[in-house]
Amino acid sequence: MAMQEQERKARRRKRFRLLVIYPVAWIVISVILYYVTRIN
Repeated sequence: MAMQEQERKARRRKRFRLLVIYPVAWIVISVILYYVTRIN
């Protein structure tokens, strides 16, 4: 039982991490692209 509970928590944390990392990554990439296109 304890292992299942730990697995469920880990899965939730992984999903949360994906939800946080993807938008932040998109913002960083778009800002970099914006500056690169402005310089050229």
